[in-house]
Amino acid sequence: MKGAFDLMERPGPSLTDDERREIELLAPLVSDVWCVETAALNCQNSWTPENPAFGQCAVTAALVFDLLGGEIIRTEVAGFGSHYFNRFWSGAEIDLTRSQFPVNAVVPPGELRTLEYLLDSERAVAAKTRERFEKLKDRFFRALLDKTIEDKKNRRRRTP
Repeated sequence: MKGAFDLMERPGPSLTDDERREIELLAPLVSDVWCVETAALNCQNSWTPENPAFGQCAVTAALVFDLLGGEIIRTEVAGFGSHYFNRFWSGAEIDLTRSQFPVNAVVPPGELRTLEYLLDSERAVAAKTRERFEKLKDRFFRALLDKTIEDKKNRRRRTP
């Protein structure tokens, strides 16, 4: 289901009002631009619009970090493998791709990773993570521009 996202706060500190506002603006646009080409290579054959978050964790965590800062966390989800999510400066953790897993899947705490590790490690290079991240980022900014233009047109229509 395109446009759906899970504002999945992890246990621990809560998002600040500013963090919540930023992520609530960003998350729907990110989920709208997920596609098979931005999914992890080993997930692309199983990716569907019904589960758009599937295989999107690395590129999504990189995009959230690129736009909002904070930290990137890597963990292992039993039965699914490597998974990435974000921690903000407040200590709150957010996982925009949690919905790719079954409800009962446990996403354990993880370890800090740098953006360089996420995009340029040997494993990342083999998985073409940087290329998929750049594609997601491009699609995100195009969608943001389209939304900005549409919002401006709508304001003009309402103005006498």
